[in-house]
Amino acid sequence: MLRQKLFGENTGAVLDLSLPNCAPSEVSRYFPNIRPPVQEGPLLADRLIQIQSVLNQALSGVDFRRAPVEYVYNPTEYARAPFELYLRKYSNSNQKILLVGMNPGPFGMCQTGVPFGDVNWVKNWLKIEGAVQKPALECPQRPVQGFACTKKEQSGDRFWKFWQGLCTEPEQFFHNAFVYNYCPLAFINGAGKNLTPAELKVVLITTRLHFPRGRTDKHEIFRRKLAPAD
Repeated sequence: MLRQKLFGENTGAVLDLSLPNCAPSEVSRYFPNIRPPVQEGPLLADRLIQIQSVLNQALSGVDFRRAPVEYVYNPTEYARAPFELYLRKYSNSNQKILLVGMNPGPFGMCQTGVPFGDVNWVKNWLKIEGAVQKPALECPQRPVQGFACTKKEQSGDRFWKFWQGLCTEPEQFFHNAFVYNYCPLAFINGAGKNLTPAELKVVLITTRLHFPRGRTDKHEIFRRKLAPAD
């Protein structure tokens, strides 16, 4: 489906992205063969960081540790340095496409703070590194090793490999697109199994958010994961 959207609805042929004469401009109109600078100063990134900080503050008041969840990781906090570097390096107001991941993977964003953040791709293609601390409560079976982690995040490996084949350079991809997760939290059970939001029952709760400018709103937007789905 993703290939169909990028290459055109009526395109039946499969393009060989490895061909040297297959320029990105011939592959998709969304990713032309240009490499403009993607950084445009601190304003947009600072705003995104501020929004994430507000959400993290609200999430900190919610206890997600109900069976089967034993551990909750928030890499936007303990891996703040590479997470914020990702925002500052690659977010820009020109982007028209938002690709949304589910939540952090145990060997991806949980280690690097970057969505689909397989260590190899984050270090060697996105050129992002930074200090990674530990979550407040760490699962022994799922230790946070940061950029020293040697295990591959399969979804991140497939994700960035596809975009490298299409765009060659990350600047070309991020000129029109951005990647983020709708849930910044990773949920892990007592045995170290990663629990996706889809595997958990949902109970809506009301959380009071304190926004800038002194305005306070109530939003029933945080979903509390309490038990396995039937």
